[in-house]
Amino acid sequence: MGSTLLVLRNLLEAQLDIDTTTTTSDPTSTLLNNYINKAIRKIIRRDRPQEYKIVTPIGINTVSGQNTVAVPSTIAIPEMVYYLNTSGKYQQLKALSYDILIQQASSENLFDSSYTGTPNYYAWQGGYLIFDRYFSSSQTNGVKVLGVKPLTTLSLDASTSDLPEDYDMLITYEAASLYYQKDADFNSISVYNQLIENERKELKIALDDGKSSQMYLDPNIFCNQKIANINNPGVFFQ
Repeated sequence: MGSTLLVLRNLLEAQLDIDTTTTTSDPTSTLLNNYINKAIRKIIRRDRPQEYKIVTPIGINTVSGQNTVAVPSTIAIPEMVYYLNTSGKYQQLKALSYDILIQQASSENLFDSSYTGTPNYYAWQGGYLIFDRYFSSSQTNGVKVLGVKPLTTLSLDASTSDLPEDYDMLITYEAASLYYQKDADFNSISVYNQLIENERKELKIALDDGKSSQMYLDPNIFCNQKIANINNPGVFFQ
């Protein structure tokens, strides 16, 4: 369980060595709340904490003749994308930037709706997943996605962060760095940026989940097959 907005703001006030803030003080509690929320969002987008990882794949329907699907509001950051191929198995697709996706498929193919088949690659752009081939059929849950769940905003003093208390000081340091940016106080920014990096290293050790480290050869590079199949999708995806 994470800390409340009030607890996080009190930590930030102590770090900045200022009195308890209110909506009319200088700085205001509203300003500090804003920095705290921005700090949390920055941490989630950069570090992708486990607490924000989606556990159950989110299914997205595909429509024949299309090569895009909208990313649902239940996903903030797609990280792994799977496509239901003609064999009835989900295969993992390789993520590319949109410009590289165009080069990979060629603009002639990517902008031609007759270029259908099982995609191998996708790009995430403008709230959509764009694939290197157009779908040859409409499928319920034709695409499944894992990633980071939507980011929450703490608005009330009693609002609780989804990040565990272990992240309290990292949130505080990030918020303090943002606070000093308004006055271009580069000395303080430098100090807090160093504190941020140190705290991130400490958290990485403290929150180690004990999983063994293994080296995997990327099948997209070391195998002739360009995609990774999930041989029994019924176990996990359906």
